[in-house]
Amino acid sequence: MSHIHPFLIGRLMAMMKEASGKKQVIPLDPCPEVVKHTCLSDILLISRDSEGFSIISLPEDKEEVRTFLENEIGIEEIYIQNLLGL
Repeated sequence: MSHIHPFLIGRLMAMMKEASGKKQVIPLDPCPEVVKHTCLSDILLISRDSEGFSIISLPEDKEEVRTFLENEIGIEEIYIQNLLGL
């Protein structure tokens, strides 16, 4: 989605959110503009441990992430700075 106009990404994300009421929708594009239009509670981070097993974490559970957001740092900036997985 990085080649789509930011306004259209916002519209597309709104349509995906509406569709998610009936079906599971998983945008996988790591574009900051996608993250900007996503609720923190809808974000899952998937990483691998040293043995290759998947680890799923919720950024909304991390106090550091909530502190950044309370100080008016946008979620897309936290994503760009690679701070969602603190």
